[in-house]
Amino acid sequence: MPKTVSVSEAKNQLSALMDWAVETGDEVVITRRGEPRAVIISYSTYQEYLAFREQARRQVES
Repeated sequence: MPKTVSVSEAKNQLSALMDWAVETGDEVVITRRGEPRAVIISYSTYQEYLAFREQARRQVES
């Protein structure tokens, strides 16, 4: 389940949030003024996302 934190909390706990994302495989949503602004994900999840995005791009081009 994703974790949601404010930008100030993310600044103070960046290392712990990165560790949590890697260990759990879940994302950390960073908010500013209650609005989602960015996400921390593990590098392996990011690689999966890039592969999926490339596959989708190739399907559009075909």
